[in-house]
Order: sequence, then C-alpha cells, then structure tokens
Amino acid sequence: MTITLTDEQAEFVRRRVECGKNRSKQEVLDQALDALTTDELEEEVGHDVVKAAIDEGTAQLRRGEGVTLKGKEDVRRFFVELKEEGRQALRANSKSPS
Repeated sequence: MTITLTDEQAEFVRRRVECGKNRSKQEVLDQALDALTTDELEEEVGHDVVKAAIDEGTAQLRRGEGVTLKGKEDVRRFFVELKEEGRQALRANSKSPS
C-alpha cells in the first residue's frame, strides 16, 4: 500500500519525530490509526460505553489485574474483542425497554 501525504501532513509527521513525540514515521501513523479506531468505536457503541470500559480497565490495573499484550497481533485482537463486547452491550441496551 502506498500513502501519499500532503506537504502539510508530511511536515507534521516530520515535526512529531524530530521533537521526540514519536520515535518514527510509522509510530505517528500507528497513533493516528489508533485514534481513528477509538473514534469509530465511540461512534458504534457510544461514548458512555467506551468511558465505562476505560474506567473499569483503570480500576483493574490498580488492583493488579492488568492484561499483558505482546505485539501488534495481541493489541489488534484485544481491540477486536473490545469492539465486539461494546456492540453486544449496545444491542442489549437497545433491546431494553426505555
């Protein structure tokens, strides 16, 4: 896959790496895609579901119940599963009488 950036986008990426906010151009792209994934998840399941999941995850970490993700495949799988859990919660909420 080839991606062509505008001059402004390329400059943005260069500045992020140059100032140390990111270690590489690939890391800038990875963070951008992660942000888009999060936005998409929030659109699909709702902000409240995502916030509740983050709050629960933070509480679990504080209790020492963290999950270790090793490598991109583990991270991808984690987000696929999280997205499905959010969809299930959304479906359950939409079936509940108001």
